[in-house]
Amino acid sequence: MKNKNLLIAIASVIIGLGIGYLLAETSSGESSADHLHDSHEASWTCSMHPQIMATEAGSCPICGMDLIKADGDGAMSNTQIKLSENAMQLADIQTYVVSSTDAENEKGVIELSGSIEINSKNKLTQAAHIDARIEQIYINTLGERVVKNQKLASLYAPELIAAQQELLTASSLKELQPELYNAVRTKLKNWKLSDVQIDAIESSQTLIETFTVYADVSGIVTKINAKTGDYVKKGQSLFEVSDLSTVWAVFDAYENQVGAFELGQNIEVKTQAFPRETFMAKVSFIDPIFDQQSRTLEVRAEIRNTNGMLKPGMFAMAAIEGMTEDTETLKIPESAVLWTGKRSIVYVKPSEEAVFELREIIIGTLNNGQYEVYGGLRLGEEIVINGSFTVDAAAQLQAKPSMMSLKEENISQRIDLSDGFDAYFHPFFDAYFDLKDALVASNRDLAQGAADRAQNSMQKAVRKQGLDQQNKAYFEGLSEQLAQIKSQTDLEKQRDVFRLVSEEVISLAKGIKDTDANYYVQYCPMANNNKGANWLSTERLIANPYYGDMMLRCGKVTDSIVADKP
Repeated sequence: MKNKNLLIAIASVIIGLGIGYLLAETSSGESSADHLHDSHEASWTCSMHPQIMATEAGSCPICGMDLIKADGDGAMSNTQIKLSENAMQLADIQTYVVSSTDAENEKGVIELSGSIEINSKNKLTQAAHIDARIEQIYINTLGERVVKNQKLASLYAPELIAAQQELLTASSLKELQPELYNAVRTKLKNWKLSDVQIDAIESSQTLIETFTVYADVSGIVTKINAKTGDYVKKGQSLFEVSDLSTVWAVFDAYENQVGAFELGQNIEVKTQAFPRETFMAKVSFIDPIFDQQSRTLEVRAEIRNTNGMLKPGMFAMAAIEGMTEDTETLKIPESAVLWTGKRSIVYVKPSEEAVFELREIIIGTLNNGQYEVYGGLRLGEEIVINGSFTVDAAAQLQAKPSMMSLKEENISQRIDLSDGFDAYFHPFFDAYFDLKDALVASNRDLAQGAADRAQNSMQKAVRKQGLDQQNKAYFEGLSEQLAQIKSQTDLEKQRDVFRLVSEEVISLAKGIKDTDANYYVQYCPMANNNKGANWLSTERLIANPYYGDMMLRCGKVTDSIVADKP
């Protein structure tokens, strides 16, 4: 009986071990299959070109670097980060869909604050024309209105009395010595005595003991520099009288608003004193020098002050129409932009999931709390406008690219083109060099035409080669940059986008094989707001496309690209 029980126990153990082994095999098989399935579905990306997504490991088709495993959750690239719903709520993440403004139908408006000031062209200093003592001041109150030829003060001048005695003596000899007589009269005229006064002295043979100062213009007394009993020197200021029939509205414009102003531009000015009144003004002066402390410059507009409503010192507000273009301009809120010191970035939400992608953009003028965007975003994309710093902080904690880790220098990667592909790009490079030459010549229209040819030739090369979707994504980005140049009517904006195009062209040039041409990478440290910018040239001689004739030879050769010979 005991032996029978022992046999049953041993048999049970053996059967259990067998079943366990079978289950382990099944589990192992399922795990292996699942692993193979996950590997097949997994996404791989390039750390330098996150737009590249592949289903298996390999090399980046753009730069040749080994692909890295993208995050499994949502196949995120290296520049993307995912936040939990709880984190989204705590950070109060808010997003905005990128919109545009049709410049033909709607003009951007810049609002400025400033003050009403005296038009210095209409300000006159009433000065003493001779050394004298002030006998009496007839104007004692600032702001008092005077009219032309009104008495302002009377002066006692010993020199004037002596000159009158000379006049009386010379008048008796004017037939014999007319030159002496005329010289004495001229002296008195220089001391602002009128012909009527001089004739009265001569005819009455009576000396004028005090000299009266009359207002040269009508206006408001804005400064009194003397009082009764003071001794004054020739040329010393006694009063300042200002004609307020026209006044200035003076505003401080920030650096990124400069492109919106031009001389003769019409603006609307309002004041706190008269909120329901609108005063039309015309820009008469734009300061050519920035204030180094505030990074602003003065914009001055002249206003006709017919009714005298505007008083110097009043606060003023202005609405200035921005420059118009024949293209749609993308607009994003100011709060969306993060600054890395030399770059501006945003976080894009590419899908419905709580995934955010770091994106560098090119921005222009700030108008009413919105930046114009010239590169890096597309119409309809969703971006973070509140909570961007929280998203960036999360990226830093996960050791992903963030505003703190972005490098400032531009590093061009090599893009190896497949055999035969580079031959199709010869027309593209020709058009690029035409674009560069057009910017050297500061010719906006030629630059637009060259950008159009470059875009068309590149698109033809891509179609002829039959690239896969991954490679097409790279060239589509370059095509968008060329389209920006083609559509821009502002030369400086063309040059700004040309900087990005040049980085990609340098990358392409490094991958060219079947050409005899040598290219030179050239660099200007002052371009791009002193951040520096590269471009490609067929000649070693510097011809700067970012400044043209202003600084034609500014730059240096930093690299040369010699074609690989078979």
